[in-house]
Amino acid sequence: MKELYLANEELINRLNESISKNTVFHACIIQSRYQEDRETFAKDYVKGILSHKDIGDHSNSRICNKVEEEKHEDVIMIRRKKSNVSVEDIRNMQKRIAIKPFGDRYAVIVAEGDHMDAISQNTLLKTLEEPPGDTVILILCEDVENLLPTIRSRCVVYSLETGSKEDDSQIREIAENVIDLALRGAPYYRMNRITGPIEQDRDKLRDFIDIAEEICRDRLFERNEKGIPYNQEKTGNDIHALEEARRKLARGMTSRYILKELLLKIGG
Repeated sequence: MKELYLANEELINRLNESISKNTVFHACIIQSRYQEDRETFAKDYVKGILSHKDIGDHSNSRICNKVEEEKHEDVIMIRRKKSNVSVEDIRNMQKRIAIKPFGDRYAVIVAEGDHMDAISQNTLLKTLEEPPGDTVILILCEDVENLLPTIRSRCVVYSLETGSKEDDSQIREIAENVIDLALRGAPYYRMNRITGPIEQDRDKLRDFIDIAEEICRDRLFERNEKGIPYNQEKTGNDIHALEEARRKLARGMTSRYILKELLLKIGG
């Protein structure tokens, strides 16, 4: 993830300084387009805090390895179950950090903060206001606006520049080919042949949906190579199907299922 560190060098320098001076803020939101970037950064930040080392110092220390494998006694990783982060998991975390940690402090990572409902967020709010000891809480999300204002007001927000090696040109090529096939009424199996690189990657699927919708909206006002306007009714239905796929992705449905349903809807 070298690209991630290069893209966020200034932020990393500030956080490294706070680690060395022991002035780490107790609650922060890590916002980034890609889940992989968010989790990588959060884990490396926690490694630095617990081992008193710079972020990205992959020294293979016992602490770093346990954090990476999510087996560290003082690191609590909260992930969503089904569609949302469970309020029960938030409450269990609160009970756990009320007990003295094995080391200097606890680190809590809410891996999918976008998937906390209002009840979970309000429950977490109590801990953000008065975290026990030197507990550090990291909330990861794609868009900070998905969190309640009361949550945002009690956290410092770190927005990551993307460092992912996502090949946007490849995703755009797939989207253009799929929309081309869809407009010609091609069957599902023909479109499915070219969508393999995105079917199990939620971030790539999200990019695909965004690009495909952009292409469809442009074609509402364009003509094909013969000078004939594209079928506006078909294009409008495809846009609706793409928007529905985006909503299902946000609700946590599996990317493979979403893509299959989408291709069946827009295909012939």
